[in-house]
Amino acid sequence: DDQAERLTALDRLVLRRADKVIAACAFAAWQLLPLGIEADVVPWGIESRYFTARGTDPRWWMKQYGIVGPVVLTVCGLKPRKNLPGLLQTWQTVTKYHPTATLAIAGDGPEFSRLVEYADHFGLLKHRVRFLGRVSEEQKVDLYRHADLYTILPAVEGFGMTILEAMAAGCPVVTTPTGIAASELQREWSAVIRIGQEYLAAGAILRLLQSPDDLERAH
Repeated sequence: DDQAERLTALDRLVLRRADKVIAACAFAAWQLLPLGIEADVVPWGIESRYFTARGTDPRWWMKQYGIVGPVVLTVCGLKPRKNLPGLLQTWQTVTKYHPTATLAIAGDGPEFSRLVEYADHFGLLKHRVRFLGRVSEEQKVDLYRHADLYTILPAVEGFGMTILEAMAAGCPVVTTPTGIAASELQREWSAVIRIGQEYLAAGAILRLLQSPDDLERAH
């Protein structure tokens, strides 16, 4: 969706009367050009703790969560706009070709019970889907450090800060283009998939999990 089309009349009035408009990335600034607004780009910063060395303990997931094998991580509130049913549908395909991988979902929210029921109904809880619940900021840093891949496939997103956090920690990313942060991805070892194309998301996840060279460049 084009951000300029989603602005209300009040938004447009405020933007046009502002002495200075600051955008979080070049893509956001570009979306304002049709309104005749030239924004200065001042990227949002990422805390230095995310730029830590990759985890080196291959048994970290086993020690912390009892998980063995590659881990694909998602960190988000469990809300409808995050399209987690679509992610679980994607994971159905991934498990057919990579049955040793685990999808770890960190976060809580109003969709938790429905998502657990969905995963259980389709047998996904038996195919390595783990709900980690709410995590602290310190725990989140460790999750990024030790994950093999980060994915989030939202239907609606504002900025998408977790994408930048994952990139800072060296995780390749598979996401949708709905968040502004997706425009900042290094496409050589990440992928942006249109919403609703779960089979393509599954293919991108499988490619990255099965491509040690791409994962090593990301790390």
